[in-house]
Amino acid sequence: MPKVTITSATLNIREQPSAASKAIGQYEQGEVVTVQARVDGKYLRSGLHWLLTDQGWIAEKYTQPVYGGPDVVFTPAMHAPGSDWMWQNPDLQAMLRQVNLPIKFLSIGFNGDYWAAFNKPAFHLVRIYWPSDKTKWSPLEVWEYAKAGVLRFYSLGARKFELLNEPNLQQEGLGYSWKNGDEFGRWLAEFAGIVRQNCPDAQLYYPGLSPGVPWTNQFTFTDAAWPHVQAMMYGICQHAYSGTTNNAAVAAADVVTQVREFQKRYALERPLIISECSVNRAASAAYKAQVYHRVEQELATIPGVEALVYFISHWEAPPAQAAHQEAWLGTDLAHQYKSLAL
Repeated sequence: MPKVTITSATLNIREQPSAASKAIGQYEQGEVVTVQARVDGKYLRSGLHWLLTDQGWIAEKYTQPVYGGPDVVFTPAMHAPGSDWMWQNPDLQAMLRQVNLPIKFLSIGFNGDYWAAFNKPAFHLVRIYWPSDKTKWSPLEVWEYAKAGVLRFYSLGARKFELLNEPNLQQEGLGYSWKNGDEFGRWLAEFAGIVRQNCPDAQLYYPGLSPGVPWTNQFTFTDAAWPHVQAMMYGICQHAYSGTTNNAAVAAADVVTQVREFQKRYALERPLIISECSVNRAASAAYKAQVYHRVEQELATIPGVEALVYFISHWEAPPAQAAHQEAWLGTDLAHQYKSLAL
C-alpha cells in the first residue's frame, strides 16, 4: 500500500473524511504513514481530498506521497516513427542520432531491424502493436498477430513492454473488443498472462490512455480496469500533453502536475513511464524545446518516474491533427532540444 509523509507541524486524524468530523488523534511532521484508501470527489466541498490510515482519516493536502517501488533512474526518450517503413529514411536516422535518446519501439515491421543501431542501455520500451480495425479481437488473436514481433524483440534483449495503446479510444478497441474499463481490465489480464507465458522475464506496463478533456477523464476507465491487472504489472504508462503555446513555464507545469497526480493515484508502488508527451498544438521548435527542458528538470526530481517519451519522431497525422505539428522530423526541434539538453 502507498505511503505518505506528513508535511504540516501536526495533522489531525478524524473519524470521517470531513473537516467537521471529530479529531481522534494527531500525526507529527515527518511521520510516514500507510494509506489504505483515498476519497476523491465526494467530500470536496471543503476543497480537500482525504486519506484513510490505520488510525483514521487525514487531509491529503498536508502530506507528500512516498514512492515505494523499484529504484529507477529518469531518462528522456523518443517515440519511434508511427509508420515502421520510416525507419529506412536517412533523414529520420540522422535526426535520431542527433538527439541521441533511447527509443520507444513498436513491435512491428522494420522496428526490430534498428534495435542494434538505436537501442540505448539506459532505457528502452516496446509497445505491443495490433491493427485494431473496429472488429472484436480476443487476447489470443491479438497475441497471434503480435507474437513474431514481440518474440523478436525479446530475443534481442528487450524486457520492457507496454501492453497496447490508448484502449479508451474506439480506434484502439473500445466498443469492439471491450466496452468499458472493467471489460478491458479482464481482457488485459488474459493478454498479460499470455505474454508472460511466452516472455517470462518481461516487465509489463499498463498502457498509456488518451487523457481526454479534462485530462482526468481517463481515471474512470483505469479505475475500473486496474484492479484486474494491478498485480501483473511491473509498471504503468501515462500520456501527458499540454496545449499551452504562449508560456513555457505554464505548459511545463501542466505536464508535471498531470504526472504528479497520476503517480499519486496509480504509481507509488511501481515505475511510471510517460510513454507519450508533447506540446500537442502548433508552436515554434524553440518554444517546445524550452517546455521539454523544463519538464525534464522537474520529472528528474520525482522518485519513481522512469522515463519521458517524446511524441513523436515522425507521424503521418490525420488532417485534423496535422496542423498541430507534433512530429520532430522536418523541424528544427532536434537542434533546439540539443542546445538545451540536460
